[in-house]
Amino acid sequence: MAAYTEEEKIKQCILRLSDIAKEPHELLMPISGYEKMPIVSLEQAVEPLVCFLPTVQSHVYVAKQKCKQPDDGLTQDESASIMLYSMGWKPLDECLYVVLNAILRSKDRGKLELWFLYLKLFLIALSRLPSVPSLHVYRGIKSDLSKDYIRGKTVVWWGFSSCTIVIDVLQSELFLGKTGARTMFNIDCNSGKSIKNHSFYPSENEILLCAATQFEVVGCLDQGSGLRVIQLKEIVPQYPLLQPVSPIVNRTKKYVNQQVDKFNLHQKLRCKGRACRTCGKCRDWSYTGDATSWDWFRNRANAVWTNDDYAHWNNNRVWNNFKRREGASCTYSFGSYSIGYFSSLILYSVGFVHYLCICDRK
Repeated sequence: MAAYTEEEKIKQCILRLSDIAKEPHELLMPISGYEKMPIVSLEQAVEPLVCFLPTVQSHVYVAKQKCKQPDDGLTQDESASIMLYSMGWKPLDECLYVVLNAILRSKDRGKLELWFLYLKLFLIALSRLPSVPSLHVYRGIKSDLSKDYIRGKTVVWWGFSSCTIVIDVLQSELFLGKTGARTMFNIDCNSGKSIKNHSFYPSENEILLCAATQFEVVGCLDQGSGLRVIQLKEIVPQYPLLQPVSPIVNRTKKYVNQQVDKFNLHQKLRCKGRACRTCGKCRDWSYTGDATSWDWFRNRANAVWTNDDYAHWNNNRVWNNFKRREGASCTYSFGSYSIGYFSSLILYSVGFVHYLCICDRK
């Protein structure tokens, strides 16, 4: 991965601080389900995402290498999950924080299911960082958003919100500048997390607000020259909009056990298939290919896939060798990993192969 210039780093900072206009301005379904997932390594957590984030694994490698001695009592995987979020890469529609926040802002909560493993690890990591009480932070955008933020109104930012404690950053010509339509948010928050010790850009002093944070609009000030300053105060919703994740008891023991039993994810199978009594994974599929391709699949089923594996999966149409067993109730299906489509019933990609029983070919 090529090193970023200072200007590119600033641009990445601007992108995260200024994506406010993408918030939907309506109450969506609460975010839940991820909290029931086990904690796995970062490599495992991103495997279901490879179909639409094709370079995410190389960025995971970089993050893990830079987080070998993490601060704040976090594990390497926890620290690296934060660093991975803070990274930016092109194209933006294949960048983790961009895609994750877009899905968090979507009405279709089914799209979030592929992110559950990463969200669990990421939110556990953030929960272990101390919140900064009574903190004033700032965001901004080169647009007039005042009509959407009326005094007394309650708003929810469904995506993770990157903020800065240094107001001077917003005055940069690369950011808000001093002319034209602009909106600056002055935010009084109590749950902000300083991710400086775990960020790919530690000099930014970034404060991160969790997804589904709720605010009251305290006021809006016209500063002239096109600048509007909107004051927000973080408030606690009547009911949780983001299902909380509890601190882990005997955390080290649980984490090690989950590393040994990598993909035993389905005490209740999400695919609605029948669970194998031996491995606990979906046994609704038989393999009709030859012994050689079956051996390849068994060897790679629980591994971190390389580009060669994806090419083999597609070029040899390995996915086409899976057939439903009689009486199958599994609602998932197979396809080329590059399709990258998910609904509540269908999962195309190699993410599903880790949920398959490979105890018996037939």
